[in-house]
Amino acid sequence: MNGKIFVRGSKRDHDDWSKYLDDPGWGWSSLLEYFKKSETFTPPTESFRQQGNVTWDMSAHGTSGPIHVTFPQQFFPSIKYLLAAERALGIPAKRDPADGDPVGSIWQPTSIHPNDYTRSYSKRGHFDPARTRPNLHLLADTTVTRILFDGQTAVGVEVCHTG
Repeated sequence: MNGKIFVRGSKRDHDDWSKYLDDPGWGWSSLLEYFKKSETFTPPTESFRQQGNVTWDMSAHGTSGPIHVTFPQQFFPSIKYLLAAERALGIPAKRDPADGDPVGSIWQPTSIHPNDYTRSYSKRGHFDPARTRPNLHLLADTTVTRILFDGQTAVGVEVCHTG
């Protein structure tokens, strides 16, 4: 099943990777701007928001990226029992998991287009707009084995045909 959940790692995970790799570029504060650049976030419909008390934090989201992110159109009636159980267990409701702290009761947005609720994904968001570029080459059954650098600039790749 593809639930189209649009999720990021937690702030702690990214900061731990940064520390482990000894590379500040993998930390949350370094990556957040790129997370935001990757999406066009649309808040949920008023009906969906009210039924589930859905909240979000616009400062954690992008508004002009290639992948569309919003909440589903439908609200399943059984969810009210889940929400009641979480409250009874004392699980705190989080404002928005995209802020880097996804622990608690959360509403997770999905990668769907808010106009027609169809899947929004990398082929439509990245490949289709670039497919006519003369410097884009799609190589099926091929794995990149090494990125070639000239100083700090990537200048090519080595590949291995795996088909």
